Amino acid sequence: MAQRPDGSMFPFLPFPTPIRNADGDLVGAVNMLVDISDRKLAESNQRVFLDELNHRVKNNMTMPYALIRSAERDSHSTEARAVLGDAAQRVGAMAAAQQVLYTEHDRTGVYARDFVWAVCDSARQAFSKDVTLHIDVDARYLRNDTTMPLALILNELLTNAAKHGCDDSGRCEI
Repeated sequence: MAQRPDGSMFPFLPFPTPIRNADGDLVGAVNMLVDISDRKLAESNQRVFLDELNHRVKNNMTMPYALIRSAERDSHSTEARAVLGDAAQRVGAMAAAQQVLYTEHDRTGVYARDFVWAVCDSARQAFSKDVTLHIDVDARYLRNDTTMPLALILNELLTNAAKHGCDDSGRCEI
């Protein structure tokens, strides 16, 4: 930050440039300060708009999730309830992933641990209490473009493990 003669402060980028004589010896320098107030304002506005967009996406995912769950409860067909439950679980996994993206301060990615915990917690809600999840994630960083596919894959793996990996009493550890 630099201070103007009127006392106001402004963000800047410095551009120091050395001045050399014919022999290449340093004889002085010029330091130009470029005011980046407009850029900072644009970045701030972009963050606000991105937060609003993420919030709306999360809310828009909540609506189909609720509608699918409602249809699942109202269905008289066991097969339809199973299909609707799977669909709701997938939407729930994507909503959980979106929530993690929405709460991250870094807009380029998320911490794997937070992300996987959120997706697993969403999937866990569809399992019986006899299904135990053990989650161990290294503190790695995931880029945003990998999160939604990973959420769906993780949800599918957990669902398949809970459906096909439990004993006859419905107990299993994943």
